[in-house]
Amino acid sequence: MVSRENLVIVSSFVLLVLALAGIGIVDGATTVALGEYPLVMYLLFAGLTIVGPQLYLAATDDDVPPRTRVRFATIVWGLFALVMADVSRAEAVLGSGILGADLETLQHLAILAIGGGAFVALVCHEFVAGYRSQETDESQSAR
Repeated sequence: MVSRENLVIVSSFVLLVLALAGIGIVDGATTVALGEYPLVMYLLFAGLTIVGPQLYLAATDDDVPPRTRVRFATIVWGLFALVMADVSRAEAVLGSGILGADLETLQHLAILAIGGGAFVALVCHEFVAGYRSQETDESQSAR
């Protein structure tokens, strides 16, 4: 019997295949080549196959703690950002100024900002959660 978790993950991959087929149809029917937009591909691939299922399972599944799923999704989201973004283009635009950058370079910069921002948010959340757990431990031990 297939577990619910595996069913959700396989369903996300099926949705990715359908989305990629839809992109192919749009590319063929119009002059807009969605495959040339790295931000769209990053959001589709990493968001649809990794982050979406993990966040859905974090909200609905009780087998694995939700914090674990959110941590995994955030770390993988950041790793995909490093893999899919052209870091050299992003560094070049930061050195020369954002206003003169082309659209593709700005998209690579946005991918890095999304992945880095998610990681920073995770670290901040863990610091706050650790502080709160320490605070409640101290207040319970004082009683």
